[in-house]
Amino acid sequence: MISAAGFFKKTRNKRGRTSGIWADRGSVAKGHAPFTIGKGRTACLLVHGIAGSPAQMRNLAEFLAQSGYTARGRLLPGHGSHPDNLKKIVWQDWYEAIHDEFGALRQDHEEVALIGFSIGAALSAYYAAYNPVSRLVLLSPPLCPLNDRYPRNLMLRIYSVFFKYAQGNPEILSTADGEPFCYVYDR
Repeated sequence: MISAAGFFKKTRNKRGRTSGIWADRGSVAKGHAPFTIGKGRTACLLVHGIAGSPAQMRNLAEFLAQSGYTARGRLLPGHGSHPDNLKKIVWQDWYEAIHDEFGALRQDHEEVALIGFSIGAALSAYYAAYNPVSRLVLLSPPLCPLNDRYPRNLMLRIYSVFFKYAQGNPEILSTADGEPFCYVYDR
């Protein structure tokens, strides 16, 4: 496993520019393209994390395909290419990509499950809160916003849909304007 810093150091040429991975800033890096494997009646849409690509989900997709599912790894806008391509992307671009891909899978499959990792999990939860999804799997969902580009009020809305239905001894938390939004449990 190579760190992000090691990755970029390894891919810099003598002039300090990245080389070898991207033919240009708009191309998808080798190994990071979207994929569809398996031919099951139930499909699984796999949504990767921030600064990642469908490659993060490839092992899970192969397992799902071997288990009789269709697995599709969607490349979110701005990802899988030069890091500068993320600068003009907002979370709504990612949400729209999930919406479009989910709809395409729904046309050809009896059921569609949504599986998200990290920010992909948060986006998947948000999508499932407003759209019918056969199954929802959240892998390592973030519990706090990463920065201002992923607004805190969006994170609160996403998780309030799920946390209020959990069982336990709740503590009511409030938004900045004093409205309760979710519960935290002591177990």
